[in-house]
Amino acid sequence: MQLPKTYPYRPKVLQFLLAGLLFGLAAAFFIYLAISNEQGLILNGLISMGETGATIFYSVLALLSLGFVGIALFTMYRAKSQDRLLVLKEDMFLCPKSGVSSKIMKVLYRDISSLEEQTVNGQTFLNIQCSEGKFSIVRMMLGKEAYQEVKEELISQIEASRANT
Repeated sequence: MQLPKTYPYRPKVLQFLLAGLLFGLAAAFFIYLAISNEQGLILNGLISMGETGATIFYSVLALLSLGFVGIALFTMYRAKSQDRLLVLKEDMFLCPKSGVSSKIMKVLYRDISSLEEQTVNGQTFLNIQCSEGKFSIVRMMLGKEAYQEVKEELISQIEASRANT
């Protein structure tokens, strides 16, 4: 691979758009239930609420749903307004510290002590331990092909830097 190589590193807008729509519909549903509620609520036969308690319960669920809509909107805004990049160079790479962080990590390949791939609930992470601390590269932020390229190049660069020392 010819270095330097640059990859966009940002959340996929479509996923957050769909999540925002889903929670928006949930919020509308719970607002309707809260406004039109005329009876109590029994949850799993264990928790009983009167009419007022049920209205408060539906209102809280509506607010939580609206909060998730806000998070989705904020994430979509940041994904479109910030140029977040992962850059592979000859002796180091640059990458945001996390999926939401603005802090850019500058990591020399020789400073990486471990590199391990982990999958949690269908999400794949490349966990990197280095002298600056521990952080992860998230496959969803790069895309499948770019993630594989980055992983292979990091492994290659780490092995080359260890062979030179």
